[in-house]
Amino acid sequence: MGDIREDIRAGENNLEKLARQVPGFAGYKERESRRNADKIQRTFLAQELSRERGRLQEIARPLVAQGKLEFIAELDRLTGKIDKVADRIRTAEYGYTGFFDPVKIDETHLDRLYEYDLLLLSQVSAISESVLALSAALAGDDATDALRALERNIVNFDQQISQREKIVMEVK
Repeated sequence: MGDIREDIRAGENNLEKLARQVPGFAGYKERESRRNADKIQRTFLAQELSRERGRLQEIARPLVAQGKLEFIAELDRLTGKIDKVADRIRTAEYGYTGFFDPVKIDETHLDRLYEYDLLLLSQVSAISESVLALSAALAGDDATDALRALERNIVNFDQQISQREKIVMEVK
């Protein structure tokens, strides 16, 4: 995933480019672009997590058909955890202040938040890899280690969201 902020700026029309030259408005527009980039990033992360949730559900179907029910409750629990973290990132605060807010957020802090959101993408990749490993492990007899690894990655992502919330509070 590239720098979304550049894509947003590239999509500006001539009036928006002209308005960017107006003193005071440029900073507002820049914060608005950062806000949009943050929202796009978080939406993408939540969608990726939802995709992994769907993959977990697909993994469970053949297990039910084969009568291997010992892992179904665990898969269901982990699916719920993925839902929880997807909702947390989807509804996370922007770390953004509006044009007329009394406290202005420094662009450096907004960039820090944006960069942190990019790091969350690697956490989603770890969850994805764990789902793949779990799928392979379930083909054998013992998937306990793969289940634990997936849970650890989900918990790590959840902790990273909590850390993001702390960054937002520092920024405000």
